[in-house]
Amino acid sequence: MTWRRLIYPRRRLNLALAASNTGQSEKAIDLYQQALVILREVKDRSAEGRLLANLGTTYYTVGRYEPAIGYYEQAITIAKAVSDRRSEGRVLGNLGSAYYNMSYYEKAINY
Repeated sequence: MTWRRLIYPRRRLNLALAASNTGQSEKAIDLYQQALVILREVKDRSAEGRLLANLGTTYYTVGRYEPAIGYYEQAITIAKAVSDRRSEGRVLGNLGSAYYNMSYYEKAINY
């Protein structure tokens, strides 16, 4: 594994966060997707989980709750696998908010 394989996804993550924070959601999604491919190749599960949560939040922010839920569910699975209770709790709350905004109140109450 070369250093570039480790640095490249981190740069993409930083750029994606900047894009997301400046309202460039589609650009952020694209950058997150690029980083996700490499994180999966290098098997950095913790970073992958955090990225999936950020990707979910980007979709959530623009009102695209269904893809947000899908990414949140993937992030929760990884958070449990790597014993990241803080991320798990945060993403569970985000998942509940997404269900609430879709008027799925019974599902939302479970989170």
